Amino acid sequence: MRRTLYGLIVLILFSFCLTRSFMPASAAPQLQLTPDLPSGQYVGTPVTWSVATDETDPVDFALIVTPPGAPPRIVYDFTTRRTFGWTALADGLWHVRVMMRNLRTGELTSASVDYEIMPRAVAAPVVTPTDNALIALYSAPSCAIGKQMRLLFRPVAGGAETIIPPRACALDQSMNFYVAGILPQTPYIVVHQILDANGNYLSSGPPRYFTSGAVSLPLPDSVVLHPPDAATSLAEDILLHSPAASVPEFPGIVPFATDLYGRPIWYYEKPAPFSMTLFQITPEVTLFASRGGNDNARAIYWMEIDVAGNIVRETNVHSLNMKLAALGYPPMSGFHHDSRRLPNGYTAILGISERLLYDVQGTGWVDILGDYVLVLDEQMNLVWVWDSFDHLDVERRAVLDEKCLQTDDWCVPLYLADEANDWLHTNTVAYSPADHNLILSLRNQDWVVKIDYQDGLGSGDVIWRLGNEGDFTLLGGGDDPWPWFSHAHDTVLLPDGVMLLYDNGNTRCELDGLCYSRGQAYQLDEANLTATLFVNVDLGEYAKGFGSAQRLHNGDYAFLSGTLVQHPAHAVATERSVDGQETFAIWVQTPLYRTFRLPSFYPNP
Repeated sequence: MRRTLYGLIVLILFSFCLTRSFMPASAAPQLQLTPDLPSGQYVGTPVTWSVATDETDPVDFALIVTPPGAPPRIVYDFTTRRTFGWTALADGLWHVRVMMRNLRTGELTSASVDYEIMPRAVAAPVVTPTDNALIALYSAPSCAIGKQMRLLFRPVAGGAETIIPPRACALDQSMNFYVAGILPQTPYIVVHQILDANGNYLSSGPPRYFTSGAVSLPLPDSVVLHPPDAATSLAEDILLHSPAASVPEFPGIVPFATDLYGRPIWYYEKPAPFSMTLFQITPEVTLFASRGGNDNARAIYWMEIDVAGNIVRETNVHSLNMKLAALGYPPMSGFHHDSRRLPNGYTAILGISERLLYDVQGTGWVDILGDYVLVLDEQMNLVWVWDSFDHLDVERRAVLDEKCLQTDDWCVPLYLADEANDWLHTNTVAYSPADHNLILSLRNQDWVVKIDYQDGLGSGDVIWRLGNEGDFTLLGGGDDPWPWFSHAHDTVLLPDGVMLLYDNGNTRCELDGLCYSRGQAYQLDEANLTATLFVNVDLGEYAKGFGSAQRLHNGDYAFLSGTLVQHPAHAVATERSVDGQETFAIWVQTPLYRTFRLPSFYPNP
C-alpha cells in the first residue's frame, strides 16, 4: 500500500513538472526602491528607503550600500520589513541596493539607486544641530591625501578638552564628525587639527561655536552619594547607563549617559513604541543593542548603532533562523543579554533556544530554555554556532530550579509550553585574548565557563567551569561562609588572568539567608585550576538581578547594583578600591541592566 501511494505521488509530481515545462515563463517580479527625499541631500540627513513589489509569494529584503570609493556593505540583513532608515556621513555618489528573496523558491531579485550626498562644508567648517539635542555634526572641507584630521571640543566656559581621534583624509571628500558627550544648553567651542601621517601636528582650522539643546525626553534622576574626589578614577568620567528595558513598571526609558555629577550628556532617541536594551560599547565606539518588534514582546532585532543612533547594521530572528536551519540547527526565539566584538571584527551574539525534551529535568515532556552563541562576520554571515544543548549537561537543573512562566512579565515569550525550566540564563559572552576562546556566564548554574572557540576553529567543548562544584580550587576568601559567587553578572576575564564579576548572591540568599551582593575579582591559574579571591566587597545592597563590573584606569573597580530589593526602582553605581573602600557612588532612579565607565565616546587618541 505504501509503495502504491508513493508511486502515485511520484506520478502526480512528474505530471505537474511536465505540464509546467510547457507553460509560458512567468514575468520577473517588479521591485522598486524609493527614498523619501530626492538625491542631493546634505551629509547627515536621515533618509528613509521604501521597497515595493508585485511579487505575491512570501519575500524578504536586505539593504546593501556602497559608499564612495569603498566596497559594499550590508546594513539591513534579510527582513520582512519594507522601510529602512539610513544616514550617510560621507559625501559623494552612493549606490544603494535592495535584494529581494523569494522565500518559496529562493530566487533573488535586486533593484538599486544611485544617490548623491552633498558636502555641508566646502570653503569653511560648519556645525549643524541634529535631531538629538546633545549631538552636533561638525563638517570640515576636504584635506590632502596622506594627512589626518582630528577634532577637539570643550565648553566655552572652560573644562577638559575631548579629542576625537584622527581620521585619514579622503580625496575630494569633506570630513564629518559627530560631537557627542556634551552638557545640555551649554555653549561649546570646537576646532579641527591637521596632522601628518605620523600624527604630528601641522595646522588648525578656525574655531567654531555652538550651543547644545534641551533634552527632549524625561530621563531618570541621578543623585551623587559619594562625589568624585582625589581617589576617584577621573579618567573614566562618563557613566553610560543601559536601563532594564524589560521591566514593565518603567516603560519608555532609553539608554543615557551622565557625567560623575549626574548631569546628562547623551541619550538615545528611540522610535516609539520600541524598547531597547544596550549590551556593549565596541572599540570603534559603536553600540550593540536589541529591541522588540511592533508588539514589543521580545527582542527580535539586533543592531549596531553609532553615537547618533544611526543603524550601522541590523539583523533579526527571522534571518538568523533561516541561517540556522541551513546548518541543521533548530530555531532561536530572540536575542538576549549580551554581544561582543571579537578582535577580527566578527561579533558574538547570544540567542535564546527553547527545546522540548523527554524525562529531562522532570517527568515527561519538559520545556527547557538554553542558549546559542552566534558569531557573525562583517557582512552578517553566520560563521560559527555554539548550542548549549550540545555541550552542557542538560540533566543538571538550574541551581535554584528557576522556572520561566508565560505569564511572567520578565520572562522571554515561550512557544512550546506555558512553563519552561530556565536552565542556564546566560548573561555574558566575553573573549579570552590569551587563548582566543570564549567566556560565558551561566547565571542559573552559578558557573562561568570557558568554551573552545579558537577564533572560529574550536569545537565548542567546555574547557573549564569556574564556581561552586566546578573545576577550580578556591583560594582566599578568609572566613567568608560563602566565598564563591552565585547568579553573577558581567563576568570578564582580563588579560592578566583576573576574572572580574558582579556577584548578585541569589543562591547564598536563598539557601543561607545571606542576602547581600558583592563585587569580586579572582586571580585565575588555569594551568593548575586554582582561583584566588582577592577582591570580595560587600556592596551594602542586595540586587537579585542585573549588575556590571569593570576595572578602572587607577586600579579601582566599578560595580553596578542594577535593581535593589530594598528599593526596586533604583540602582547604585559605585567605585571601590582593591581593599573595598568606596571612592565614588551615584544613585539612579530606574533599574539598570549595566553601567559602563568611559573616558569619552571616542577611543583614546
